[in-house]
Amino acid sequence: MARILVLYATIEGHTARIAERVAAALRSHGHRVDVLPACAEADLLGYEAVVVGASIHYGHHPASLRDLLRKNRAALAARPGAFFSVSLSAKERYLQRFLRQVGWQPQATATFAGALQYSKYGPLKRLVMRAFVTLTGRDTDMSRDYEYTDWDAVDRFSEAFARRSFADRPDSRALSSPAG
Repeated sequence: MARILVLYATIEGHTARIAERVAAALRSHGHRVDVLPACAEADLLGYEAVVVGASIHYGHHPASLRDLLRKNRAALAARPGAFFSVSLSAKERYLQRFLRQVGWQPQATATFAGALQYSKYGPLKRLVMRAFVTLTGRDTDMSRDYEYTDWDAVDRFSEAFARRSFADRPDSRALSSPAG
């Protein structure tokens, strides 16, 4: 079975929950999986496949994740990969724009609705988010949090990637060996 990295970037923690759910599905298929925040800057060469997840805030994925993926573009291109994007609007266009900026074409992509976590927002962000969700018809009661994630969709995405054949994967030892 493959050694897989699930790398995620999150602000309030919901994307981390989704990343853990993806990892659990991969493990259930016998894969060895590490789940790390993007700030850990893991060495992608030690993995045979990579799944990346990121939240969107104010229409953008984190710039730090974009920079990390650009830096590791060759390693990403050399192994099976998947990317999922998490936001209240779950818009495919944000995902596609981010992947163009990074220069990565993963084999699988998905957009998942996230969570409205009023309890984790500061006063200004609470008001901004309530104004935004008022326009979109979402929940405006700031006394509680709301979760919109379709966990069945997360499971389908994870299962599809877990079942793929990693037989044609590159030998990660060869990729990480010094030339000479």
